[in-house]
Order: sequence, then structure tokens, then C-alpha cells
Amino acid sequence: MTRRPTELPSKLLQLVNELAERLDAHHLRLEALERTRGPRDQHERGVLEALAELVRDDFFTPKDVIERCRLDPHFEELLAAADVVDSKAAAYLLRDSRGHSFDGRRLAYDDQARTWRFGPT
Repeated sequence: MTRRPTELPSKLLQLVNELAERLDAHHLRLEALERTRGPRDQHERGVLEALAELVRDDFFTPKDVIERCRLDPHFEELLAAADVVDSKAAAYLLRDSRGHSFDGRRLAYDDQARTWRFGPT
């Protein structure tokens, strides 16, 4: 939850508390939206499960996903079936699947490094 300062004039404190409550409500809505997203079909789920197995604990970018498909014909077929034709499409798939688990690991994004990773659930 949002931290609230205690040593402020009462009107300012009231405003800070109101804003903190609104922020908490927005966080709850965002978490609910993230729970409703995910792979649209079995093809996208297949891509993410295969990717989780391929990269294990490595960090990767959407561009890496496309480059890895060139090394593995089976993975390339999975991408084609899911309509992931370029790094932009891969980025959308990853973004929409953020927070979901594949192959026993949760897909997460590192904002500072701008990379993806399958980590512990």
C-alpha cells in the first residue's frame, strides 16, 4: 500500500490520504487487468511454453525471441502459428502474458534493464 506522511497540515494530510486511496484503487484495477490478459489461444501458449524451456533463467528481449527462432525450426513453426512474425508482435505477446506462468515459471519484465525473464512463481 501507499506510504502516507503523518506530519502535515490537516487539509494537506486529507488530500494526501485521498490521493493515496485513489492510487491504491488504481493499483488494484491494474492487477485485475493483468490477471485477465494472457495468451489468446493454444498457439500463443505453445510459443511461451517453448520459450520458457529454451531460455530457462536467461534474460531476453523480443528481438532475441525472433533470433532464436532462426536456430530452431520447431520454434519458428510455433511463432508462425501464433502470428508472431517480428519483434513487435513478440513484444505484444510478452506484454499481454506478463505475470502468467509457463513451464512452472512466471514471465516478468525488468523495467530498468528492459528485458524479460521466466522466474520463480
